Amino acid sequence: MKLQKRLIYLLIILHLISSVFLPLAVKAEGMDVDLPWWKKHNEGWYFYNERIPQQIPQEEPDHPDEKENSIASSKEKQELFTDMLEKKGKELLSKAIENPTIENVKTYMKFNKLQMQLSSNFALAWVRALSMYPELAVDIPLSDADKLIYYEEEKRIQDEKIRKLASFAGLLFFYSTTCPYCQRQAYYLGEFKKKHPEMVIKPISMDGGFLPEFPDTVIDNGISQTLEVSTVPALFLAYPPEKFDRIATGIISVTDIEKVLVQYYDFYMQGISPVDRHLFLSGTDSVLTGK
Repeated sequence: MKLQKRLIYLLIILHLISSVFLPLAVKAEGMDVDLPWWKKHNEGWYFYNERIPQQIPQEEPDHPDEKENSIASSKEKQELFTDMLEKKGKELLSKAIENPTIENVKTYMKFNKLQMQLSSNFALAWVRALSMYPELAVDIPLSDADKLIYYEEEKRIQDEKIRKLASFAGLLFFYSTTCPYCQRQAYYLGEFKKKHPEMVIKPISMDGGFLPEFPDTVIDNGISQTLEVSTVPALFLAYPPEKFDRIATGIISVTDIEKVLVQYYDFYMQGISPVDRHLFLSGTDSVLTGK
């Protein structure tokens, strides 16, 4: 009897629990418990009211490369210090020239002094860095103690090349006695001849006269037309028997004559043709080509 009473009490308790708490749990899931099953379209016969898993938003991965690129691009947009100096200097100079008041000129002078100081600081740092890293030095010596030796050696090599070039080539000098530029060029060629007596210089007069520097002048026999000489003075490098390269039209100094002759010798040793020599020189220095 006691056992039966306990079972009856237990059934009553279970019935109370199911009748009170189960509807609450169903409503918590959002179900319409008051409607019959055939009106619950969202459930149907076999709907178990499974809870939809919540999607946790994932953080986007960092892209360090993109960040670095954005930082680099922002730095590129920043104006360089040297550009800022140039821009500021132009502004101050323009203002001082346009309106040359004492104040405007003074402002530009102060800016110019600042630039000189910055340049001096850079030069000092350059010398200190070069003393620490001598392998970065250029071929030309920077110290006064070594410059004399360097330039003496360069001159010796230059003179040797001109001497070798003079063994198979010479110069043709076209001039007119009434041309003042020709007179000046004759003087330069005379000085060149003193330094390089082995180089043959053949002076050719276009008007039948003679300059005192060149008593061995010959009269033009038509070679000027062959070489298309229309302006004097004109200087050609001649490779006997029939090769000629124009190296100058107009006045050319002794130093420039030496430079161009050394270039031609280097070309000759490298096997470059006269046409290619002319094309190369025409892009380097017009005073050496004459065209």
